[in-house]
This record gives sequence, C-alpha cells and structure tokens, in this order.
Amino acid sequence: MTERPSTTARGYGNNHQKLRERWRRQVERGEVRCARCGRFIQPGQAWDLDHDDLDRSQYLGPSHQACNRAAARRRAAARNGALYMPVYRPAGRHVPRKRSEDW
Repeated sequence: MTERPSTTARGYGNNHQKLRERWRRQVERGEVRCARCGRFIQPGQAWDLDHDDLDRSQYLGPSHQACNRAAARRRAAARNGALYMPVYRPAGRHVPRKRSEDW
C-alpha cells in the first residue's frame, strides 16, 4: 500500500490553514455563500476551503463540504472513464445557478 502524501503536498499546508482561519469567523456567522452552489453556509455547517478545479494553487473560497466533495467525486469519476465532468470556473464574482425554485 502506498503512503498518502503529506497535507502540504496535497495542497492543505500552512498557507491553506491560515487562509481557512481568515474565512472561519465570517463562515461561522453565516455571512458566506458557498462557492459552488451559491447558498449561504449556515453556522455550524461543515465547510471546506475549496480549490479551483483546474489549478489547485488557486482557491474558489469556502464551499459546503458536501458541494466540494461531490465535485471531487465527479472529477475522480471522469478520470476513471465517466463521460461527463463539469468543471466550475467562476468568471469573477460567483453568480448562483438558476434552480427550479427560482423560476
């Protein structure tokens, strides 16, 4: 079995931890929208500091943990032969996607 790379090698080193800490207070107050779905991250809700899908040196910002990890599963499925892999690349400021309840 191969050893898992360090947190720094996976993109979660000291700089990542400092940036996450800077976001923490706003997220805990419920003031931050998820970078993936556009809904507010509720106080106490699990969240991740989300990397850009194509450039892990860049960040999208805070995302619901479920939104971030679903995106990772879709990318992994695409690497394993899935036909469709959406890539989220915000153009400047995030604009939430239209949903059926918005229509």
